[in-house]
Amino acid sequence: MRVAGLIIAGGKALRMGSDKPFLPFCGGTLLDAVIARARPQVDVLMLNVRPDQEARCRTCYGDAYALVTDAFGGEAGPLGGVVAGLDSLSNFDLPLLATFPCDTPFIPMTMVSALQKAAGEKPAVIVASGEVQCLCALWPRRCLAPLRDAVASGAWRSVRRALDMLGAVHVELASPTTAFFNVNMPEDLAEAERLARCGSA
Repeated sequence: MRVAGLIIAGGKALRMGSDKPFLPFCGGTLLDAVIARARPQVDVLMLNVRPDQEARCRTCYGDAYALVTDAFGGEAGPLGGVVAGLDSLSNFDLPLLATFPCDTPFIPMTMVSALQKAAGEKPAVIVASGEVQCLCALWPRRCLAPLRDAVASGAWRSVRRALDMLGAVHVELASPTTAFFNVNMPEDLAEAERLARCGSA
């Protein structure tokens, strides 16, 4: 099956204190690192960004990636990005959306292929070391209507809740312990740099 990818990069990053996707990382930015791992896994890649991030994305990437903003004014969190990505699938005539968090720079290159093996009418989500990696997921296009309605009504307020209610299949992925290392605080960014330098990720 052909797959569109979406990097969720439109969060407010309050704990980081600055615009997380564009933080310097390994000679580029955190977003660059995620793009490098996500792009080879999908047929087309989109970036979910806030309106105030669009100009910078165009400066950095030109028209290489479609930019999508959610219809909930950022108030729905990552779910707003997932809805926007699913809504954009019709532009590419693709049946599946793979989502990637923008703050996880060591995502395995085998993530989407592992999820595709479980692809069906329900979403599939990665479980690594016993933890559900909620934004490392594959969403069928048919999820759009129920997801959009539930987000609009406020019934589903988290990605985990949405996955549970949609009956998501859990996909165990054997990977290094650092594969889903998440950058939330300045000290996390420093640790990610250290892991990248020493080849531990």
